[in-house]
Amino acid sequence: MEGREQLPIAWEVYGDLVGQAEGALLTRAAGENALHRAALTGRLSQLARPSPAPVERLLVERVVVCWLAIYYEDAQDAQQGAQPTTWAASLNRQRRAEVAQRRFLAAVRTLETVRRLAAPVVQVNVGAQQVNVRNLAMEAKGGGND
Repeated sequence: MEGREQLPIAWEVYGDLVGQAEGALLTRAAGENALHRAALTGRLSQLARPSPAPVERLLVERVVVCWLAIYYEDAQDAQQGAQPTTWAASLNRQRRAEVAQRRFLAAVRTLETVRRLAAPVVQVNVGAQQVNVRNLAMEAKGGGND
């Protein structure tokens, strides 16, 4: 804890591995083009909610990093496409793109599941009638108690 108390800014900068990965992927994808970098950053910020739970924030960051990795692989593929290449190099690029896609889809599924499960269970009593609205995600998984 000493380092954190003495150098809080350095702790935040060097301890932010997600930010470092994001920055590296943005630099690889956009290069020095500030407009391209701002467009990518703006597009990615659309995923975040105003004040997410810590787990949701981590999952959004994971989706962002995975999306940037896909974008980078696609850009690399487009740049390499016109150049002659070996069969092994082509397969390697394709495998990397497929792995990036699988990671991205898994991160999106996990984020959506967490958001769905975090939806509140609502109960409304109006006069003599009672209306129960249960979390639909729990019912779909067989978790509803009937």
